[in-house]
Amino acid sequence: MAHKSFKKLRTFLISATLLGATQVAIAGPTVDQLSDCLMKSTTATDKTTVLQWTFVALGNHPDLKAFSNVTSTQRETLDKNLATVLQRILVEQCSAQTKAVIQAEGLQAVGDSFQALGKTTGEEILKNPEINNQLKGVLRYIDLNRVAQTFLTPDLLNKLGL
Repeated sequence: MAHKSFKKLRTFLISATLLGATQVAIAGPTVDQLSDCLMKSTTATDKTTVLQWTFVALGNHPDLKAFSNVTSTQRETLDKNLATVLQRILVEQCSAQTKAVIQAEGLQAVGDSFQALGKTTGEEILKNPEINNQLKGVLRYIDLNRVAQTFLTPDLLNKLGL
């Protein structure tokens, strides 16, 4: 029984850290309250920890492994750092909200609370000049005329008043 509970908790923590990889259909008020607490309790350093761990976790995918050069020692350090952040936030800073979500909507709903944090972190990533330059590099290879011709139909242009 304890083994099953540990597996559920481990699964929850992994899914929670992927920060919004799934869509939340309808978030209840307890999920919203926990999301707010997570947003307020997460420091810039915490976000960096989550970002680093997520990057390394994604780098384990077979299609991405060739682009990742992380040692097992680095991976273990990131695991420990993320565990510290998650435990502090969920158990210490947002314990009342976490308990309310679990009681009202179940353990899985705690992971749903991370969606807002994931969205904010993603938006912050895209504001980074280096990431922005990488995205601009991609745009050099997209035929914008073809995109415009495909999507900017006469009907749409008329609706836009152009």
